Amino acid sequence: MVAVEGLLGVQELPRPWEGWIALVYLCQHLDGEPTADGHETDSAGYFSLADLRSFNETAERWSMWLAKRALAGGVTVTRSDQANPYQPHEGFL
Repeated sequence: MVAVEGLLGVQELPRPWEGWIALVYLCQHLDGEPTADGHETDSAGYFSLADLRSFNETAERWSMWLAKRALAGGVTVTRSDQANPYQPHEGFL
């Protein structure tokens, strides 16, 4: 289980997902262990920046770039605005 800390960004996806966008959130671990779903994710775990820098497994390039950037403190988070009139869903504006 995680708590969403804020929106990191929006990314237009490349082929074969052209026309799709990814919403990327910074989350804080609360409980449990990461588990692969066997469909979209073949493995899951928690890694430090040092772990990622020495990673020898094949990983999706954009995901790896973003994870390294986030762990190095190179991101800005847009936090939820509780004054947003559309509740109970969070709005990152």
